[in-house]
Amino acid sequence: MGTQKNGIRWSLNISFSMKKGIILVALGLSFLVSCKVQSPTLAPFVSVYKRDWSGEVLPVYIILRHHPVDVFEYYIPAMGESVLGQWHTNGDTLFVQYDYDFYCSKEKTKVQEITDQDTLTTAALPRKLLMKKDRLIDATDYSQVIPGYHDSNPDVFERVK
Repeated sequence: MGTQKNGIRWSLNISFSMKKGIILVALGLSFLVSCKVQSPTLAPFVSVYKRDWSGEVLPVYIILRHHPVDVFEYYIPAMGESVLGQWHTNGDTLFVQYDYDFYCSKEKTKVQEITDQDTLTTAALPRKLLMKKDRLIDATDYSQVIPGYHDSNPDVFERVK
């Protein structure tokens, strides 16, 4: 009789352990899936690129949204500023036309439309970026705003993994 009780206890322990294991595996899988779903780099409609801190130049992000329209964001987190616009590609080149300048600080939030009548500045200058693997390389002609300007070391944005 003692052996039979031990056998029943052993089978109950196995079945309880299996249930516990299945629950742990299910929770682990749901955790992995939820992490991947919330990651912007894994979202099918968003691509994020980053230019790291370089000397006194702040880190900058380029965010490409693909759906429902192609929206471009040039985001400078340390300044609380974004420039938003439309983008399209032609071969290996990304072209950006800015539409709005967005600024946000503790004191105020400002959204300003960029129009053809505005003075052309480096912030409002239409951008041209070369796409090479997981990089965007700035190929914008800044001499339109800064006469005689030639950049021998263009900004490189690495795709955020």
